[in-house]
Amino acid sequence: MLQFILTNVFLISLGAFIFLMIRALPRIGEEPTGGEGHTIFERWVMSEVPHRIDAALNASLWKLFRKTKVIVMRLDNYLTDRLKKISHQTNGGGLNGNGKPKIDFSDLFSGNASNEKGTMGNGAEDGLKDQ
Repeated sequence: MLQFILTNVFLISLGAFIFLMIRALPRIGEEPTGGEGHTIFERWVMSEVPHRIDAALNASLWKLFRKTKVIVMRLDNYLTDRLKKISHQTNGGGLNGNGKPKIDFSDLFSGNASNEKGTMGNGAEDGLKDQ
């Protein structure tokens, strides 16, 4: 516990010391030196050229990424169609993966909702008629 308290006191005093140093920095000014000119690199950085290069680069990258996105989407559609064709060919046209015919539910959803044995939904009566 003593170590924790000493560490906190040390860090608080270090923070106060740094705060006082930072407050004193504006009073310490650089002495103006005589006709020191800017270098070529500094003039180039302060000019409008980097902003123009950045704008042109952003525009070209935007176009490149959009075109890449379209190409990836076309490739995805092509591969999906190919996989559908391959699965249809290997599926046997109407068989599921086990070689059994697919179950056809179209007669359940067709226009006639009644069953030949009676009304649908009354399983007890249908079960008695079958026996």
